[in-house]
Amino acid sequence: MMTRFNELLSKYVTTNTSTHRRAFHNFTEEVKAGSQNSFRVIRESTTCRIPLPDNMEFVSPEDHDIFREKNVDDPNEFVVVKFFGDSFMMHQIRRMIGMVVSVMRGWCEESVMDFSLTASHNVNVPEAPGTGLFLNKMEFPLYNRKEMSEGLVIEWSKESDETCEKFKSDFILPEIVNAERVASKSASSWLTSTFMFKTKYFSVKENGVVVAVSKRHQKRMNADNVISEDLQTSEKQETENVEL
Repeated sequence: MMTRFNELLSKYVTTNTSTHRRAFHNFTEEVKAGSQNSFRVIRESTTCRIPLPDNMEFVSPEDHDIFREKNVDDPNEFVVVKFFGDSFMMHQIRRMIGMVVSVMRGWCEESVMDFSLTASHNVNVPEAPGTGLFLNKMEFPLYNRKEMSEGLVIEWSKESDETCEKFKSDFILPEIVNAERVASKSASSWLTSTFMFKTKYFSVKENGVVVAVSKRHQKRMNADNVISEDLQTSEKQETENVEL
């Protein structure tokens, strides 16, 4: 499962020199398809392991990316996803997660994800909750390369890295897990919702015209149409019976 998840995450990786650049206008607001602002550099997109506090454990030795709380009935399972890029737009990361989860759970085909990353198509991408989203670290590789000769590079010391990791393990991670189990439960609610059946998601548009619809979504739409037709027929019969 995690292999497939990482395969989908890797679709987001791109650089300014890539033959096929990735456009992210579908993953934010008020950015037009094909605009220069829609192209973003993402150097890394993958699941990763992090140090866990004492009350958490990895699910199995074979899969150290998935972890959960200890001594909790029916615990939620979590995985950390790392995005490393030059800059991100509003809602971009949440929608990137939303699209990958949609493919993994069968809400849409992988081809819809491919369409969503092209400059010429518009796709309404679902937005995952932001409960577990946080800025992990700031790095300045381009600046450091320019200023290296002057000795003015900005780097994290080993001690700073260790302090940050400890703070993340002791405070941030438990807060996220607790929020999902006790407080907001936003991710659980989102995953079990029926939003994927709404017609505003997963249709692919080019120049304002629908050019593709998820097959799974189309089946649902067809089913809804049949129900609608049945209701209309029933209403018509009831009206005719009254008139008689």
